[in-house]
Amino acid sequence: MPLPHKIATLLYAFNARDEVLLLERAQEPNRGLWSPPGGKLHEQDGESPFACALREASEEMGLQLTTGDLHLTGVVS
Repeated sequence: MPLPHKIATLLYAFNARDEVLLLERAQEPNRGLWSPPGGKLHEQDGESPFACALREASEEMGLQLTTGDLHLTGVVS
């Protein structure tokens, strides 16, 4: 049974100067806006929020992270 809402992750990646990485969105609905990397869970595949964050880090930033690299900082509903 599909969930009545979408679950997504946002990745806040900081460099040594404590600057956050933002991407300029190329697709609607946010084309031209700047946001942290991230995306929606593939819930139909049973993907967890951590697995989603790892996949998005690879797809959008080219980083191969592990769950130990990630820190949950908040939940928005």
